[in-house]
Amino acid sequence: MGQIILIEGQAGTGKTTRLLAKAKELGPILVQREYQRVLAMSFMHGARRRLVDKFHADCPLLPTHITTIDAFALDIVNRWRLILGFSLPVSIGTSRNSDDSLYSTLFGFSDVLGKAAELLASSSVGRVIGDTFPLVVIDEFQDCDEGHIALIEQLAKYSTLVLAADRFQYLKAEGDSCPALEWIERIAQSHDVAYEVLTTIHRTDQADILQAAANLRSNCQIDGAIQPLICPNAGPAAWKILERLVLGWSGIRWTGSCALLTVKRSDPLLIRTCQSLDKQASDRKYARYFTDRRAGIAWHQEVDESAECEQASSELCVLDHGIAVETLNDLLIESLSPTARQVRDRLLRFAQLKRLSHLPEALATGHIRQAVHSARAFGRQQGKRIITTVHGAKNREFEHVIILWTKSVPPSRDLQRKLLYNAITRAKKDCLLLVIGNDRDVASSPVLKLLGEPLPVFPAR
Repeated sequence: MGQIILIEGQAGTGKTTRLLAKAKELGPILVQREYQRVLAMSFMHGARRRLVDKFHADCPLLPTHITTIDAFALDIVNRWRLILGFSLPVSIGTSRNSDDSLYSTLFGFSDVLGKAAELLASSSVGRVIGDTFPLVVIDEFQDCDEGHIALIEQLAKYSTLVLAADRFQYLKAEGDSCPALEWIERIAQSHDVAYEVLTTIHRTDQADILQAAANLRSNCQIDGAIQPLICPNAGPAAWKILERLVLGWSGIRWTGSCALLTVKRSDPLLIRTCQSLDKQASDRKYARYFTDRRAGIAWHQEVDESAECEQASSELCVLDHGIAVETLNDLLIESLSPTARQVRDRLLRFAQLKRLSHLPEALATGHIRQAVHSARAFGRQQGKRIITTVHGAKNREFEHVIILWTKSVPPSRDLQRKLLYNAITRAKKDCLLLVIGNDRDVASSPVLKLLGEPLPVFPAR
């Protein structure tokens, strides 16, 4: 087994920066042949994009292959799919009818991870991968589940691993449970694991943000943290957002990058808050605060990948029985989104190549999934003001963060602490915690109590 180095630290301590420093230190020693690369991986595409930017900025001469763990597993399976008995390319998806098997072999992510781990367990495949990638670095390692860990365990037989993790940022379980770090603990019983613990927070120097994070991690209330603002309904919450972003009545208005975070993307109170915000922003009495009042406050709202696929299918008129090539040709290109336009062009080229007049639904939706996934994975983040979930904001940072805390949060106290911690620690300068409810709701929440005495959104005069 190769060397394993684990870098631990809370949010904002520079785990990714330290990860790159270790790659810069070990890379020239281990990566010596022309075909060799540093394999840099993450669990989510947000972290992968950050790795791409940082490697290009800090290690431009170091040969790298940067991807997600799932994408790497899919590459392995497709490269050696004949060994597994598959002649057609393997792709992610679920088989719903016989047409699916005409163009590819469909598997779920967990199945692909299992097949990749099975291949790497073979000494012939494992040695090839180990020789190609003698150094493997993995960011946000704590998010890995059993399937990812099984694959990483095989990589550890042939490569040096450098891992960055924070147990408290694992959002899939209560308490201190974290399968990835529990695997490390088991490995450490029979193999040397080098530990590095980072303690200095670099992301922010704002005392209230730091104290709030400390309170949530320690489960202990100490004064000086961000105080929740109680909003009886969506209207006051929307007004407070308007005041911070546009009016600036209680201080300098926020002009930098900003994220509006909620636990669930489908939360009705998020929808009502956004509707109220648009309505209040259009009020004539605030006109002088806008350069273009009709534009309002521009947000980029991130949606689920499945929702984007459904939208593209609707634009392209894909039905259960598929779509006629004539229908694709008749679509108004100007009315299509960039993704739908790209899929239309791909399908028309495929139909021309195969001399088809009708395309099966499986083929069309397969192209849509690939196009949407590629756009989300490799496209740049849009807009300086975004609406997303706490999970969607992981591995990212913003100058200003607004948290909409509603009754949709999970009942588990441990998960609430982790979610609120992850949300607050995205902020570099300012964080606003809007709790929609009443005094009784806040008083009954042991997690919100960790942040101190709540304040009304409209203070008494």
